[in-house]
Amino acid sequence: MPELFSTYTTRKLWSDTHISTQMLKAHIDPSSDRASRQAETIADSVTWLDDRLKLAGKKLCDLGCGPGLYARQFHERGAQTIGVDISSNSIEYARRNASGSAHGIKYEILDYTQDPLPSGMDIFTLIYCDFCVLSGDQRHHLLRQIHKYLNDDGQLALDVYSLTAFSKFREGVSFEHNFMDGFWSPEDYVGLHKSFRYEREKASLDRYLIIQPDKHWEVYNWLQYFSVESIGMELEAAGFQIDHLASSMTGEIYTDTSEQIAIIASAI
Repeated sequence: MPELFSTYTTRKLWSDTHISTQMLKAHIDPSSDRASRQAETIADSVTWLDDRLKLAGKKLCDLGCGPGLYARQFHERGAQTIGVDISSNSIEYARRNASGSAHGIKYEILDYTQDPLPSGMDIFTLIYCDFCVLSGDQRHHLLRQIHKYLNDDGQLALDVYSLTAFSKFREGVSFEHNFMDGFWSPEDYVGLHKSFRYEREKASLDRYLIIQPDKHWEVYNWLQYFSVESIGMELEAAGFQIDHLASSMTGEIYTDTSEQIAIIASAI
């Protein structure tokens, strides 16, 4: 079993021309939750956030904005919106498809785990459980950076997978020609997928081995799962306090059976 968070292949997903194109297709498919939530869920999420954050006139940075699905709606609600993402493919799509007032959205290509963030923000958002793919050190660094670039009394909205979701994760192995219908390469390949549970750390790994005639390579997809107490401790350590708690960004009441935890926190 690989050491937890020992290997990162995120850049492969977003820099490889074929894979990043496949990821973008999944993002903009309104009927799929594979890479972004469905259109109705996004609209309901923005409504819930607007009700609590009062977006109009606020400076908002959407971290991991992808093709701008949330950013456009934040902007329509009156937020001065900046979208940032590591994927040049997604950012270029967001820029190309901006219309009307959405031309006022600023999109930047950056790696929020390493690069400086936009400053003077009233709100940061990090949606679709992107926080869960980061190691403990990366999460602490990111939260401290967000705190640094927030205005006084600024707020952060994020969601994470819960321990209930972890309890449903199962280890397994699968092996298939052109695994995931050619997602990993336009050329012929065989894909091996193996999943691991890290029981003590409450984390998981989906490890993919892609074997082609002239090469082979791997992709590691890590996920950290949280209790309300554990995510609260990480936020507190970085200078935040939780204001609102829900089972998703659409605002349903959180219970012990919820598979996600949606949080709005204030900088203190």
